Amino acid sequence: ACCGSNLSIQQVQMLIANGAEEIIVAFDKQYPALNTEESKRWSIKLTKLHNKYKNDCLITFLWDRGTALEYKDSPIDQGKDIFLQLFKERVRIE
Repeated sequence: ACCGSNLSIQQVQMLIANGAEEIIVAFDKQYPALNTEESKRWSIKLTKLHNKYKNDCLITFLWDRGTALEYKDSPIDQGKDIFLQLFKERVRIE
């Protein structure tokens, strides 16, 4: 758990030290819909997070591209099936 919407270098280092090959970031949905100013800002924030740690570990993101989640939902709030869908479709920034 990040306890917010930040991932610290200490958290990344601990995960890598314990054998993590991929860190999957699954923050709450912080935008009401795609193609809004909020979703664009959130996308930029996640891209910066990726760029900060991309040399340390593979970092992917659960990102609701549709309407699977409500605004402020966590990826598990709509149940196991939605979570697994988001997991399978997780975003990898190149």
